[in-house]
Amino acid sequence: MQDFESVFTELIGKQDETDDQQLVQLAINQIPALYKELLTLRDLESYSYKEIEEITHLTESQVKVYLFRARKAIKEKILELETV
Repeated sequence: MQDFESVFTELIGKQDETDDQQLVQLAINQIPALYKELLTLRDLESYSYKEIEEITHLTESQVKVYLFRARKAIKEKILELETV
């Protein structure tokens, strides 16, 4: 599975770095707080699914589902923002 940052690089690789960062930040600002928290724990701080389960009191399955939804939401927001 790809990590948080590589997904963004793949999605918006043709724009210059400043535009990339702005797009990603705009997309992240539009997703639910829980999604941001889970992405931060998993992809930026490298916690395991089990550790995230203990921190958030979600089941491991819920963590995986929410992370999938979070990545999907960010991809969709970036694509939406690119077409504006």
